[in-house]
Amino acid sequence: MAMYNRGLKDSYIEMGVEYVEIVGDAECGGICLDYVDGEPIRIADAEINVELPPYHPNCACSFVAWEETEVVENPEE
Repeated sequence: MAMYNRGLKDSYIEMGVEYVEIVGDAECGGICLDYVDGEPIRIADAEINVELPPYHPNCACSFVAWEETEVVENPEE
């Protein structure tokens, strides 16, 4: 998983992605609970096995590109 995530990180940086979000099953417990919080992480500064998964053996967490979006309260108005 670590090698896959290193490749994914490099690909995101190559595509110009600046931030990522950790995705995973927060119900798995353990250290993952500290990371699956929806907060963006600056990918250029993040390290695999530290800020980016895997965090432990058999970790199923991953990360996806994150982009700030504007929330529209009432789109019909």
